[in-house]
Amino acid sequence: MSVNKQREVPATVQKWIFELYIAGQSPRSLQAIANLKLICEKNLKENYELTVIDVTENPSLARVKQIIALPTLIRLSPSPERKVVGDLSELDRAAAILELVNGK
Repeated sequence: MSVNKQREVPATVQKWIFELYIAGQSPRSLQAIANLKLICEKNLKENYELTVIDVTENPSLARVKQIIALPTLIRLSPSPERKVVGDLSELDRAAAILELVNGK
């Protein structure tokens, strides 16, 4: 019988590092920030760093990272890099894509 359990954060990971690209203080941007913080607190406790980048203030960063839709989350560490587009409202699905929990 298979049981879907929360995955343990690997001991070798010092910090999970995320960059969240948003467009100003739009409702979707604010929702993405709130949802990501919920996901991280639930799965990583304090073992993460989050940098929020507002592309209205710094559009060159979006070009460098090839961001074509907002909000976009990039998990930089642990590698490999992962990207999630949207406001992360499907918390469990977003956590699974980021490999924080076992997903279906």
